Amino acid sequence: MSHFHHTTLNTSTRGRMAAGAGSGDGAGQGDGSALWSILWLVVLLIIGFWVSGFCAAIYVLLNTFTACCEGITPVCEILMKGVQFTGLCGKYIAKGTPFSEAFK
Repeated sequence: MSHFHHTTLNTSTRGRMAAGAGSGDGAGQGDGSALWSILWLVVLLIIGFWVSGFCAAIYVLLNTFTACCEGITPVCEILMKGVQFTGLCGKYIAKGTPFSEAFK
């Protein structure tokens, strides 16, 4: 006996899925292009992981001292943005955002 739940899709949903048409941010229905997605992937692989990893290590060390040193809090906030850089790259990959629009 199978423990998997089987759902039935109507024919229009099956047709859209078979054609590769989704409805999310990465559905390819925005203004972005595949070239920008590839460029953002290169940025992610070459720069993004290194920036996020470095910022995460420093953030973990400094965040310990924010309770006693209030002056470190702005530095930790900047480091957190660096930690989140990989997520930002992923969003831009999904949308195909040009560099000029990403840094406005």
